Amino acid sequence: MARRASKCWLLGIILSIICALIELQKATSREGQILISKANSAKSDGAKESNEEFAAQLKAARDAKKTQVLNIIKNLGDGITAS
Repeated sequence: MARRASKCWLLGIILSIICALIELQKATSREGQILISKANSAKSDGAKESNEEFAAQLKAARDAKKTQVLNIIKNLGDGITAS
């Protein structure tokens, strides 16, 4: 019974790692899109508002990446005890 529970726990951790990797890839591509759109946008009179919006979007994307990296690290640590 304990062996089956351990295998199910490990399976859950592996699936969680896979989900975190997918979300990390999405956050990375979102960050890239934000940077590309900023590079393509022309500077205008409303540049300060645009820069604030850009900074907020970039911060959100980087925070999402950081969160997913931490989730992966935590799950890898739990995977050691589950195996």
